[in-house]
Amino acid sequence: MEPQFRPLPLPEFAVFDGSQKFISKPFKKPDYIEDRENNLYGIFAPIQSQNRLSEFARKQAERFETVGYIGSGSFGDVYKVRSKIDGKLYAIKWSRKKHRGDADRRASLYELYTFALVGKHPHLVEFVQAWEQDGLMLTQTELCENGNLENYLIYNDKVSEDTVWKILLDMALAAKWLHDQQVIHLDIKPDNIFVMENGDYKLGDFGLSHITDFTSPTSEGDSRYLAAEVLTQAPTTAADIFSIGATIFEVSERVIMPSQGQLWHQLRNCAPHLEGRSQELDHLVHQLLHPNYLKRPSADQILRHPRLQQMMLNRNWPFTPLTHILFRRMTNVMSLFLKRYYELAVQQAQSSLIFQQSNNFNQNQYQNSFYQSRNKDTLQCDINENIDKDKKMDNNLESPQ
Repeated sequence: MEPQFRPLPLPEFAVFDGSQKFISKPFKKPDYIEDRENNLYGIFAPIQSQNRLSEFARKQAERFETVGYIGSGSFGDVYKVRSKIDGKLYAIKWSRKKHRGDADRRASLYELYTFALVGKHPHLVEFVQAWEQDGLMLTQTELCENGNLENYLIYNDKVSEDTVWKILLDMALAAKWLHDQQVIHLDIKPDNIFVMENGDYKLGDFGLSHITDFTSPTSEGDSRYLAAEVLTQAPTTAADIFSIGATIFEVSERVIMPSQGQLWHQLRNCAPHLEGRSQELDHLVHQLLHPNYLKRPSADQILRHPRLQQMMLNRNWPFTPLTHILFRRMTNVMSLFLKRYYELAVQQAQSSLIFQQSNNFNQNQYQNSFYQSRNKDTLQCDINENIDKDKKMDNNLESPQ
């Protein structure tokens, strides 16, 4: 039976006082953004981060020009750099925690394996390379100049419904791509959604991701966006769908998401209606937040929504069926190689350069480098089998209907 949702009035502005009401997220005028951009360390950078930036700039001076400090978290610090090889701007995440042994190194390798498995997509932050230096992991990705969605919400008092739909579409496309590769993100939230200069939104941070057909570390994501069933059973792709719904709810209502307590349970059992939004958006968000994970729509089903279908027709979408096949073929071959590579790297993680993804994928190069090790026949068989399947799909698309 469908749950009966009742509207919950949201105050225009409030300070959290322990009452059982959703409260509005405070709005800040971005009057200091220019000063922050001109400040190498960032206006909010703590002293310890400033010291680390100086150390980072010194150690990476041969390869990068350090432009500035982006932010920090429990994982470490992120810096804006300019490559001395191609002159482009990138972001580099520098971990705080040193590898204390193979277990820590395995965890780092797992995130890199996930990056490589999912490949490139217009709505995923692009991974460039990663390496270990002095026991610390450094990960280089594309630079998202406009920061993440969390900061966007702070500096924008009201988000238009068109923008809400665009965020929903971009995240549904990202989720579909991940789920097609058997990857569950498990940490979709505004902090991990990045705003690009062209107005697109990209999903990043695969540190908590789970690969359904491969042994993987399991960890719960941010409790504010976590589906309730993840606390009691193995995660499914429906957990990502709930997180997208919770993110859209926050973006639409500009409320502070509860991390526990009565409001946390209310959002998962009987979510309030969206105030001042269209009925079709309100209905779709309630489907994403459905208490029964089996009744939530898949990413494919979300993308069949008439509004999202029309948006995809209106935009200059680069992914035709043919390019989908090409990307899937590249990803399948890479995943076969990298699954074996991961196993070997766990045993022989001695090289300082752990993994580097090439924009021009050369199948022979990867095969030849790997054939010096084990499982040559098995890997070749798997690759040929997947390529044969792709050729059959190509022929089906080319044949007249």
